[in-house]
Amino acid sequence: MKLTIGPFVLAAAVTALVCGCSDGGNDKSPSAPSVVIPTASAYPPVPSTADLNEELKRGFDPAVPSEEKAVFIQGAEDDPALIEQVVTAAVTNDASVEITGVDDLGDGTLSAGATLTIGGQPNPTTMIFVAENGVWKLSRDNACAIVGLAGLTSAACPAGQ
Repeated sequence: MKLTIGPFVLAAAVTALVCGCSDGGNDKSPSAPSVVIPTASAYPPVPSTADLNEELKRGFDPAVPSEEKAVFIQGAEDDPALIEQVVTAAVTNDASVEITGVDDLGDGTLSAGATLTIGGQPNPTTMIFVAENGVWKLSRDNACAIVGLAGLTSAACPAGQ
C-alpha cells in the first residue's frame, strides 16, 4: 500500500496560513506557529529502482572511492573504513543486492523491496532509505544489519545492532 501524505500536509499548511493571516480586526500580531510541518517537497525526489540499483552497484565497486560511497549511507561518517570492509566481505561471499520496487512512505523514508543474493542463493528482503542532507541514504539500521551479516563490527553501529 502506498501512503501519500504530501498533498494532505500541503493542504493543511495552506489552510493554517490562510486562517492564521486573518486578524479579524484584532490589532495583536499573530503568534508564530509552534510546529513546522514538513512537506513532501522538503525531501529529495524519489529515486527509481534503476537509480537505487546504480547506487548499489557503485557502492559495491572497489574502484569507487569510499568518500563517494559514504554520502549514500546513513552514519558512514562515524566509521569511514567500514565501507571498504563491507565491499570486501560482499566480494568474498559473492553477495549482491537488486532493488525490485520503491515505495515512498511519505515521511522521509523509502521502503525498497530487494533481492539479496549470497553465494547464488536469492533472498527477498526490504531495505529502508532515509532522506538526509538532500539525498536518499541507506538507513543506519540496514547498514548495521549488513555489517552484522558480514561478521564485522563498527563504531557506526551501536552494540546489539
